[in-house]
Amino acid sequence: PVLAADIAVLKEIGAVACLYANPDSIADIAQKLEKIITDQNLRQELIQQGKARVKDFDWQKCIEKTWQTAF
Repeated sequence: PVLAADIAVLKEIGAVACLYANPDSIADIAQKLEKIITDQNLRQELIQQGKARVKDFDWQKCIEKTWQTAF
């Protein structure tokens, strides 16, 4: 599971596969870390979402999108 900063660029990349915390709030970061550690259902859901999300970022798709953009 991934805990990421709640900023646009990371939310664009992580989508629903991450739990997000306010990067300026130690309390929020700690609370979200505790949630990942203690909530087994959340942890498993984030793992599954992460495995699905990573499939959107393979080299073949990157090449195809780059080719389409260039030509």
